[in-house]
Amino acid sequence: TIPDETYDLNQGIGNMQQYFTVLEKFQFSLTDDDFDKKWKCVGWPRKLEETIDHEEELLEKDRERFHENMVADQENFSKEVDRLSKLVAGYYKRTDIKKVVDIAADVKHINQQLLDCREKATLFNQREILFEKEKSDYFQLSAVIKDFEPYYSLWTTANDWLNWYHSWMNDPFTNLDPEQMEKDVNQAWKTMYKSVRTFKDKPAILKIAEDIKAQIDEFKPIMPTVKYLRNQGMRDRHWNQLSKELGFEVRPGVTLVTMQDVYGLELSLHQDVILKVSEVAGKEHGIEKNLAQMKDEWKEMQFEIQPYKYDGVYIMKGADEVQQLLDDHQTLTQGLQFSPFKKIFDTEIDEWDGHLRLMNKILEEWLNVQKNWLYLEPIFQSEDIMRQLPSEAKRFATVNRIWKSLLSAAHENPFCYPYMTQTENCLEQF
Repeated sequence: TIPDETYDLNQGIGNMQQYFTVLEKFQFSLTDDDFDKKWKCVGWPRKLEETIDHEEELLEKDRERFHENMVADQENFSKEVDRLSKLVAGYYKRTDIKKVVDIAADVKHINQQLLDCREKATLFNQREILFEKEKSDYFQLSAVIKDFEPYYSLWTTANDWLNWYHSWMNDPFTNLDPEQMEKDVNQAWKTMYKSVRTFKDKPAILKIAEDIKAQIDEFKPIMPTVKYLRNQGMRDRHWNQLSKELGFEVRPGVTLVTMQDVYGLELSLHQDVILKVSEVAGKEHGIEKNLAQMKDEWKEMQFEIQPYKYDGVYIMKGADEVQQLLDDHQTLTQGLQFSPFKKIFDTEIDEWDGHLRLMNKILEEWLNVQKNWLYLEPIFQSEDIMRQLPSEAKRFATVNRIWKSLLSAAHENPFCYPYMTQTENCLEQF
């Protein structure tokens, strides 16, 4: 700090003055430059004190100015809160549903102003702490925000609902997202249910909430049918089956162009039939996704092949991750084989199961061979052993050649699935 530093400097200056006193007793003549430096140095503590006093005076003036600005800002802030309070208090008069777009934009604007005011209130409280003042309680602002929330929810939800409904009824049926639709419908219904209770003493506003809620209530029963029809697993075979069971054509882009066709074909009357077909489609889609996911997981799985002692010789470092994936996929594939919905995928499942079994056998043989090879390789490097066991040495040489060839290929193509399923006679060689 400055006081600590000036204390040390003053000590140094005091010591210096003692030296100069001794020099004067001996009538030592100082040069003009040394004489000037001496008195400048002696005068610095006083000059520094004057500078500190001046800066503290400036800081106090700044503090007073900032405080005055804050007080002025708070006065303007209070006026803004008063204005918003009056605006919110009279908002029950906005009752024209035909102007919902404009009113929704207005409530969003007012809500943003209220949020901005809340941020300012927090900032003022922080500044009051700096000025060591008691924190102001902006209870009026909190009350205005609380009072306005029902209007904001009502009008923004009403506007959203009308936009959603128009979009759902007129956009291509294949663009509908039933899960998002269900979330939007449920949230809008909850908001309107709450609005009906909140505005029970304001008849004009209450009617808007009741009308929107009635529209949602009328729409909700069609949602299960839409959800079944928009099942991601629905394929041509399912649309064919559904059309056959209903006795008329039901197909996206043909008879199901927009959601209006769901009403036009009265499909909600056949919800049980649609559900049955949709459930089958969903189960089959689950099998399809599982098969695709397993194949995707093998695309990036690689063996960890590392060099051994000699150039061009490799071994597999570890296979725990590969073995774990194999075990998981074999368990999952066995589950698919027992699924009552597997018929359409029988060939694909059996082929995939065959690949997994092959890879499992190869990995088992590979690890077994590697274990024995690592044990025997240093033994048959000895010329004495080769002379004593010529027949075994010859057999090991054959194994060694095949081993090096297989591991070199694995080093060049470390991706597990293609290596084990496409390498010619891979299992037999191991």
